[in-house]
Amino acid sequence: MCETVVTPNATTNLDLFAMEASQNLAQVIGAGTDKVEAKTAFNTWTKTLGILQANGVYGMMLYLMAQIGGAREEDLKGEERCCMATAYHALSLVDKSFSTTILNCENYLGFLSSEKRMELVKSVLDNICRNPSKTILARTVLERFLIYARFNAKALIEGGS
Repeated sequence: MCETVVTPNATTNLDLFAMEASQNLAQVIGAGTDKVEAKTAFNTWTKTLGILQANGVYGMMLYLMAQIGGAREEDLKGEERCCMATAYHALSLVDKSFSTTILNCENYLGFLSSEKRMELVKSVLDNICRNPSKTILARTVLERFLIYARFNAKALIEGGS
């Protein structure tokens, strides 16, 4: 189901992938335009980055899924909404086929039951975590993604608009 992971070669730039994903994420949750959303996002991404660094890719996804719980997308607010968007963008970043898969699975993580969400996350991560080099690559890309996302939020908090 999920077989394509971002792999470095002559034409890929991990910084570019991480930058684009972080900018898209900031736009989706409003962290690029709203200071309150930016503060919530900054705090969420700081926690998520710490969990990724301490507990790895699977630990990070478990944390994000736990924050969302069984809530449906339309009921999500603040940190839960940020966790949902972060999980979606993180999975899309480490697995190119994830975006296509999710479009065939009721269009977004928020429309899936919590069991289906975990099944989907496990399916994506199972492929990555079985291969040490894919795991290291995914972790590296996700760290950059979260760091850049934090920078986007921090710029709005400190600079204002």
